[in-house]
Amino acid sequence: MEASGRFVVQVPTVAQLDLTQQVGTRSLHRDSQKLLASGVSLFDIPEQDLPFVEGCSAWLACRVIGEPHIQSPYDLFIAEVTAAGPTNGYSGTGMAL
Repeated sequence: MEASGRFVVQVPTVAQLDLTQQVGTRSLHRDSQKLLASGVSLFDIPEQDLPFVEGCSAWLACRVIGEPHIQSPYDLFIAEVTAAGPTNGYSGTGMAL
């Protein structure tokens, strides 16, 4: 994210609770294959050079807005949403927002 200035926020479904727990408790630094080990399936969206997780209900593609006075001391990133949408193949079943 720091190198590219881009990231994606994805909204997992209730069915992905275990997957979210597995990925969220493994360090990418210690386990460079954590996505593979957790069984995460990724797909591409045209014009978005970001990793999208299959099965999520929605996504937000973001571009970091440089704010060093916030970023450095707090490890917090301010971003602009550049694209958003539902994930391809989402059935619409699950928890309504």
